Parts: sequence; C-alpha cells; structure tokens
Amino acid sequence: MDKIQRCLTCGTSMPLARRKVVTVCLDGLRPDSMLLASRIFLSGFLPRPGVSYCFHSECVSVPVSYPSWSSVFTGVGQEEHNINSNMDLGRPAAENVFKALKKADPAITTSLYLSGWCGLRNIFSNEGTQAGTFTATHSDAEMVSDSVDKYHVFNAKGEELHAAVDDISYPYDIGSCPSSASEFGGDEAAVNRLISDIREGEASDASIVYLYNCDRTGHLRGFGSHVRPYLEAARDAVDDKLARIVDAVEKREEASDEEWLVVVVTDHGGTDRSSMGCLNTKFDALAEKGYGQELCEGVHGLRGVKQHRTTFLLTRVPPHVDPGGELIEDDGAGTPVCNADVYFTMRGWYDARAG
Repeated sequence: MDKIQRCLTCGTSMPLARRKVVTVCLDGLRPDSMLLASRIFLSGFLPRPGVSYCFHSECVSVPVSYPSWSSVFTGVGQEEHNINSNMDLGRPAAENVFKALKKADPAITTSLYLSGWCGLRNIFSNEGTQAGTFTATHSDAEMVSDSVDKYHVFNAKGEELHAAVDDISYPYDIGSCPSSASEFGGDEAAVNRLISDIREGEASDASIVYLYNCDRTGHLRGFGSHVRPYLEAARDAVDDKLARIVDAVEKREEASDEEWLVVVVTDHGGTDRSSMGCLNTKFDALAEKGYGQELCEGVHGLRGVKQHRTTFLLTRVPPHVDPGGELIEDDGAGTPVCNADVYFTMRGWYDARAG
C-alpha cells in the first residue's frame, strides 16, 4: 500500500499561539458501540465548530493492536512497518511520529501515558531494543528515551510503575482484574496524570494517552453493542475519561497562550464468538491460534470482517484553525480515511509534513 499523506485538519498555517497535541487511544472500541454508548458527551461534542469525525475509517493493517497502532503512529501500512502481530518484539521499520516531530524541531517535547498494555511503548523504542508487548520492565523509560521525554505506565490497580516489573497475562486473567467494566484502575490513573499535567502547564508539546479497558472488556465478554459490559466500558471511556480530557484542554486554552489539537482513535473493532458462527473456525486458523485469542470470548483480527477492521477518527482544534464537520470517506483521489492518517495529522499540526 502506498504511504498515506493526509492531514485531517487545516492546522498547517502559522500558529497564533503555542501549539500542543494530545492523541487519545481507545483500544478495541468499535465505532458503532462508541456512538450507542455515549449518552452525554458526543451529542454535544460532535456539532461543535472545530470538531471533525469519521466513524467508518479503515484499519490499514491486520486489525490487531501492535500492527494497527504501528500504522497509526508511523503513517504506513503493515508491509512497510513490518509488524505483523502482538508477539513481535522489535520496533516498526518505519519512523514513529515523535521521532519525526523531534527531527523537524528538536525543541518539541513528548510524553506517553500508558494503561495496562505496554505494546505502544515498542513503537517508540530505541534502535536495537526488544521487549514483549505484555510486559512492563524497570528499563522502559530508557528503552524509549530517543523519542519520549516523559514516560508513565500504570497497572490494573492504578499504580504507576517505576523500578518495578509487572507481567500482564494474555488472555486477560479475570481473576487478576476488577470485574466491573469501569474499575480498571490504570485507565483512571493515566487520565488523571495527563489532566493534572495539562492543568498545571506541565503537558508536553505532543502527548499520547493509551486506555486499555474497552479492549480488555471486549476480550473478556465480547465486542459488540449487544454486550452490556462492553457498552458500559465504552460509555465510561467516552462520557467520563474522554470528556474530562477535552474539558481540561479547553480550560487550559482559555487560561494560556496555547492552542490544542485533540485526536481520538482506535486500532480495531471486534466481535463475540457466539455471533461469529462458522467464522470461528476461520479465526482460529489465523497466525498464533488467532493471534493468541483462542481462549477469549471477544476476538478480532479478520480483515474480511467489517466489525474487525472499521475504526473511527475524531479531531478537535480551535474553530479558527478548521471549521470541522464530517470527514469525507474519499478525498477525491480514491483514498479512504484510515487510522494511519493520525501520523500526518499530528505532523501537520506543527507544519512538519512528510515528504
């Protein structure tokens, strides 16, 4: 697949203020479930000037977390970044967005806030490093030091890991995690830390926060709007956590000389096994027995299933930068909106376009 080079906002003119961006990663949240779950936030957020959205974007790699997030943050497809499953240990073959931003402007600062799953760290890892995507180690901050200035990772209890080692089992161990969909402590802790940094003026120029609970709940109970715990997890992610992040950003803009881009994205959808029928056999024949999901009720990874590959993209900028509105599926050149557009949107915010 050719490299996608599309910035989803018009935010590439000379900024009127210091620019910042936060990308919110809602792992495993289906677009239809996002829309159905939100009772408060989206109905008021989507019509606002400066807000753009697409709920039928494409996952340009296999709809599995590490390959898909690699496309999100490198701007290329799977055949170029060469990440094929969550079991890959190395970093993508393509340059990550933090590295690209720093290359264009060494003064740009960056932060990662991760909850529960550590695979996102590998995308930003230094050359020659390797780590399992389900294990956090005491050397994680050093592992990403070339691209990430501030690194925060939180476990299920909401504890920030410093010189500790926290192994995260897969498939997800029900016994080691809270049973309520809204009680995964890592998501709450990551959002609280990000919001505190925004309010105190300590947020980096480019921040990424990764929230794990929708994916965790989907694997435990099934992905789909008919699965009540999954819908509850989606509602908590959108109406509580995303709403609080956007509120913190807007209040920070009012109190400072900063203007912010907020990007919201997912990596894949999914289904529950009880609704898949004969596809269960096809799924289990995939690599690594369904990418390691053979014991999960909720699964993803089939490119031919639209519920697995369909994603969403939301962007929010000050109205004077971009009027907003629905993102058109086709840009006139035959290119659909896809999750890899995030890379170019983040770069475009700093007028650091890919060549």
